[in-house]
Amino acid sequence: MLLFLSSLNLVMSASNTKSDGARQDYPNRLDLSRLIKSQNVEDSYDALKKAISKIEYKKEFLSDSSDKGVKAKVQFLKKLLECEIINGQINFDEYNDEFIEPKELFSLIIKEELLDEIKNEVFKLNNARDAILKLRDLDKFLASFNKHFEELCRILGKLHLKLKNSKCLKLRLWDSKSFKLIVALKKEFIKTSAKYSGFEKELKNFEKVYKAKSSKNTLRVGDQDIDEGENPVSSEHFMETIFLQEALKSLRDVYDFKINLDSNLKMIGKNLDRKDINDKTVDKILDALYEIQCRSYRIGEFIFHLGNEVTIKELKYMKSMNSESKRLFRYLLNEATRLKREAVSILRGDNVLELLCKRLCIVIEENKVDILSYFEIKLSHEVKSSYEKTRKDYFEALRYCEKSKRRVEKLVKNLVSNNFEDLKYSSGDLACLSLLSLDMSLDSDTLFKGLCELHKLLMKNVKQLKVNCNGVANDSLYPNLSKSIGEVNEEIKGAKNEEIYFKYYGEASEDEEDLSGEENVSGEENVSDEENVSGEEEDN
Repeated sequence: MLLFLSSLNLVMSASNTKSDGARQDYPNRLDLSRLIKSQNVEDSYDALKKAISKIEYKKEFLSDSSDKGVKAKVQFLKKLLECEIINGQINFDEYNDEFIEPKELFSLIIKEELLDEIKNEVFKLNNARDAILKLRDLDKFLASFNKHFEELCRILGKLHLKLKNSKCLKLRLWDSKSFKLIVALKKEFIKTSAKYSGFEKELKNFEKVYKAKSSKNTLRVGDQDIDEGENPVSSEHFMETIFLQEALKSLRDVYDFKINLDSNLKMIGKNLDRKDINDKTVDKILDALYEIQCRSYRIGEFIFHLGNEVTIKELKYMKSMNSESKRLFRYLLNEATRLKREAVSILRGDNVLELLCKRLCIVIEENKVDILSYFEIKLSHEVKSSYEKTRKDYFEALRYCEKSKRRVEKLVKNLVSNNFEDLKYSSGDLACLSLLSLDMSLDSDTLFKGLCELHKLLMKNVKQLKVNCNGVANDSLYPNLSKSIGEVNEEIKGAKNEEIYFKYYGEASEDEEDLSGEENVSGEENVSDEENVSGEEEDN
């Protein structure tokens, strides 16, 4: 749950909003200032400092390794960088594969695993906005450095082949394109070395977050030092806060999911190898697969909804973000997409998830395990109770803007039915209530949708197991599992979940800014709706 409901106080206030043209509009009624101020939690930066202290940055770009082999390679590179040789007099016959592994020649700024750890510590902060913006600057710098570094290594790789060939054939004259590789090497080395030297400054700038331990969780400059009686928090600020909180939660979740994924998959494999497999063992394996589906669904939903907020074509809730906030959320979207794809890569590597699912199908059939009871318990206990809690919490939030429980029930019924005409709320208020319903629904929706995806996963794999090498399906195979899957399908279809989410985006902004060309700091492509987050390939 993103919002601390105990601190939510929705009361009457007087403010005007423009008509959205689709319905008669009314003054704002929701005062969200107490909700924003409830996030004033002092952060501890100890874990972040500890992670940063692991960076082994060295002043010199060229490696200072004590290894004799590396020293010899560095000396040869220095000779090439300092030479003023002309074409026709080339003589590097002493070349001994010094550039075959070019990265050995240089000091690396930071390992990817450590950078991910630093990012995760930032995402754990309660008041993370300033730290994220500085992290974005640092990440942008590292992306630029890596671009130059990869180009430098690419040139060295080409020179390796040319120098090796030149030594073998005793060539003293090179073609123009090959000779220009030396020129390109010198230029790229200067650029990359300069970038490397600038890292210390970038790191110091990032470390300033330690000295700025503000207890405010303000997203917009105009909302700082809020006076509740005079300046209620804007709906735009409220929406940005919700998205930021969900972004931080989702990023922490997907990071933990990714780093534990390999060990969890191995655990599933070990359980499938057991000779004493029983119903409890199968339930444990199903739980692990269920968690994968739930995590995958949640991060996919977050990416989908945040993606709607940072591209002009699909803008939904946050229509009035300033450029800085949009860049903040674009960076968070890129990070979520990157981590998701890394998790998908693990799941698809060697088709590990598919093979585990097929092995599980075989085990279930051989041991005549009835998986219906597993799904029934999940639906009737975890999923149902989660939806009930979500609905109760949403009612609790709305009781501050309606006089009685009966009126709250009527309000929710109208909202869920998309009956907005008779509701005396402004467009901005309705959009806030819509986003609140989306935010609060995510936990319960994740449990239900994850269960649906687990069912689909089993159904797909048992269907594939029935097909022989001639491409012909034998429907008589896997009778026990097929029957259970059919019964589970009926249970899922018959599930009645009292959902509270309703869509309402409010009025369009007149001054939306198109940031579709915003630089992708992490180097990741934008998320594709066609990609299956759980790691399963789609059927052709």
